[in-house]
Amino acid sequence: MKIFCSSAILIVPKLMVLVEYNSLVIIYLCSSQLSRISYHLSHV
Repeated sequence: MKIFCSSAILIVPKLMVLVEYNSLVIIYLCSSQLSRISYHLSHV
């Protein structure tokens, strides 16, 4: 049980960083798509 707890303490922060990074990437992709769409709409 102690081994599990210590490994969880090590793994959880890495997972949190991954989730944070992924959400940033998703937000970036969405915003770039939105800006591209709005650019096309404004130049029709």
